[in-house]
Amino acid sequence: MTVISIDDIRKIDDQLISQNVLIHQRPFQTTLEWMRLNKIQGDTSSFYKQVEEIYQKLYPRQKFSIPNLLIGGIAFRDQIYITRIPVIYGMAGINLFDFVDIDPSELALMHNVYFEQYKKAVFSICDLYDIAFGIDDILKEKESNEILVYWLEMILSSTMSAAFALSENINLANAIQSSLLSVELAAKSSLMYLGCDANYIKSLGHCRKMIKENLISYKIIDENDDFFEIYYSLPKYVDSRYKPQNLSKQELVNIAIKSQFLVSEIIRKISKRNLAESIQLEQEFTRPSLK
Repeated sequence: MTVISIDDIRKIDDQLISQNVLIHQRPFQTTLEWMRLNKIQGDTSSFYKQVEEIYQKLYPRQKFSIPNLLIGGIAFRDQIYITRIPVIYGMAGINLFDFVDIDPSELALMHNVYFEQYKKAVFSICDLYDIAFGIDDILKEKESNEILVYWLEMILSSTMSAAFALSENINLANAIQSSLLSVELAAKSSLMYLGCDANYIKSLGHCRKMIKENLISYKIIDENDDFFEIYYSLPKYVDSRYKPQNLSKQELVNIAIKSQFLVSEIIRKISKRNLAESIQLEQEFTRPSLK
């Protein structure tokens, strides 16, 4: 059996770092490069296992799994519980709450005593799933559109930022900006996806009235949809940037959950993703109002 040197792997790893290869991709890429350098052809599996073990020694506290598509949150009382949407294929045998970092005792309390909040949480998980996989679909379809790709990636980043700020109770004011930005970028991304000119979209600025008019004219959201009542219930993006909002933790959590819903509604309109519909969730119970 050929023994692979940890120094050889470290040197290859340094090269891959300089090429901006992400850590979860590097064990396999390193295996291929080591085999090339040693003029070995054929099956990678026996060498890959050794390389994986070396990587565990080089990075004992790092994860090598494929990153989550999205990290967001569900709400229970005035707390946000981190919700991770991984790369998965199908929902067979998966419990929605498997995605949520929540203790079973808290989940039982939510279900047995705060059932309305339980229902909201279920739909919030579906919202995050639709955002994650809807955006992933669009990124693959429109990968050559650099501006659209960047905006969509910023939606994912802003959603995650808001959830972590509220979950960790740090820099809570940042959660408002992140939540509102995610909604605005979702609206503008949907317009660009449907062919609206980039310069025109940028000219909309942060004007909610103009964003609303364009969402309606491009038939993304119906004029009489509850979407706009929820949209206008949120603080204004510019106001929240330049002056304190003095909101309670509960109000900040509500803004984050409403924002996730608004983003998911837009993404559902331009993608084929609708988890709640596909698993027939509304036959079990209807979505509680967020207004």
